[in-house]
Amino acid sequence: MRFVDTGNFAATGDSILGAEAAGIFGPLHVAGEAQWLKARGYKAGDVSTGTDAFSGGNTAIVPVSNPGFFGAYGEVGYFLTGDTRGYKRGDGTWSRTKVLKPISKGGAGAIQIIGRYEYLDLSDDDLVNGPTNNFATGATSLAALNSRLGRGGTQSSYIVGVNWYLNDYLRLMLNYGRVEVEGGPQAAIVDPASTLPVNQRNYGVNVLQSRLQFDF
Repeated sequence: MRFVDTGNFAATGDSILGAEAAGIFGPLHVAGEAQWLKARGYKAGDVSTGTDAFSGGNTAIVPVSNPGFFGAYGEVGYFLTGDTRGYKRGDGTWSRTKVLKPISKGGAGAIQIIGRYEYLDLSDDDLVNGPTNNFATGATSLAALNSRLGRGGTQSSYIVGVNWYLNDYLRLMLNYGRVEVEGGPQAAIVDPASTLPVNQRNYGVNVLQSRLQFDF
């Protein structure tokens, strides 16, 4: 289930601008990334050519103008056992953590605590107000207001976790997350009695997740 979602709309392409940074300071690491996306949409009244193809056949939503979207995250982690997160200097990517005292050698493994914040904004008035375009004829129609207001939405996620690395290749992960949502395709379903416009309705979701991860 997606709490925020633009749904399908007709676009010829997009442009993405991104920025990211990370740092390792002994047992502490920090990381963050942000991306801005600008979609290049078809326009109302456009007629398809032989090279155009749309998932809904000859009809699709077209934005009023080119919509833009934004997403970002920030993370901080700390090894209580003095280990260090792995990093490949040559290609600038994270690598496998080398556990100082794996359980196979009588140690306790590596224990890491994590905090993370994520934000995603898929709301854009140009998409909300976009009509459905018939690419065979160029005719347009406008969906009901609540249906259009459900396009997009914003989502903030607050995550805390504990990772236990038994050795270099095996770790157990436990995460708790709180997700705060405004608008989006589920807002009308979660709170059908609300008198607020769909894109102004708020709700929250709690998530508890555990994982066993092998690295090979």
